[in-house]
Amino acid sequence: MLSVAMCSVAYAQTDITPSRYVFSDQPVGQFTVNAVNAGANPAAGWAVPVDNFNNGFFMLAGGPAVFTSLEAAQPAAIQQGINIVDLGGEVGKVLVMRGKTSTYNVGTAMGDGYAGAWFNMNFYFDKILTPIRETVRVRLVFSIHENVISATGSALGKFYTSNWQNNVSPALADVPTTFPSDFFQATDELGDPLANDDGEAYYDPTKWMVYEFDTQIPEESGNPNRLKIEFLGTAGNMTILFKEIKFIKNPVGDPAVRQLVRYTPGTTSVKDILAASRNLQVAVVGNNVRLLDVAAGSRVEVFSVSGQLQNSFITTTDNESFEMPKGFYILKAGAKTAKLNIR
Repeated sequence: MLSVAMCSVAYAQTDITPSRYVFSDQPVGQFTVNAVNAGANPAAGWAVPVDNFNNGFFMLAGGPAVFTSLEAAQPAAIQQGINIVDLGGEVGKVLVMRGKTSTYNVGTAMGDGYAGAWFNMNFYFDKILTPIRETVRVRLVFSIHENVISATGSALGKFYTSNWQNNVSPALADVPTTFPSDFFQATDELGDPLANDDGEAYYDPTKWMVYEFDTQIPEESGNPNRLKIEFLGTAGNMTILFKEIKFIKNPVGDPAVRQLVRYTPGTTSVKDILAASRNLQVAVVGNNVRLLDVAAGSRVEVFSVSGQLQNSFITTTDNESFEMPKGFYILKAGAKTAKLNIR
């Protein structure tokens, strides 16, 4: 008797991200724009990225009247504001786009030639490794900092992909269109905004968003899709930092959408980032608490929410770390305070 065994083939997910988009491996400095396009989309069948692809092709596209060449005033100004910056610590190197009037002191600001044009950033897939008529997951890990914290939106518009014929995937109607900047602000253990000494909300440099979506690759081999990131004309007052941009073939599980993750930057960068805030800044990982803006020789006191002193010491190093058991606390160093939630 002949028996036939039926089996299924399982394909492991594979990272097909061009090496140029692995920001941790890139040199600190300007991240070069390879081309610009006059208008939101290049002409169907545009061969420039295919002919010039070098394991990552990065294009800016925007208003036809101003995005006429790499040397035109507004594209050149935007290019000035796109850099690889090393924030140290768990964050490491990131791709930063800093607006012309952004008050967030990371990277280099756009040049004076930026006059508020809308534009989009385009990261082309690998033309050889990208599978045809299969699913690819796009993964982004980023942080937004705008001059005014908003609960309704930001200068970041949409993420989606577009193919050689300018067909989008997934459909724009299925892609959320707002990324409020208040997602990244500092909050207490109840999720309420914290305020600095001037009564103003401020950003938490350890907060990052994971945003993933799945896309289909419909076209023939050799014509890579592109990840398209739209920005509004208010991008001048924004700084956006990308820790990851990844393309994953045969993804496993459901995509993560608006997931909060925490990465602690290095102490030197944190001092620069938080220079405008006089609130006590801390990073908490498990039971470990790191003081991000406390100098050696400072007295630190930890109180329970009922006001009982739980710990007191003099720091011996800048940005000292210490451990606390699970619970809610009030941390005080000089005139600065912070709320802690040790989980």
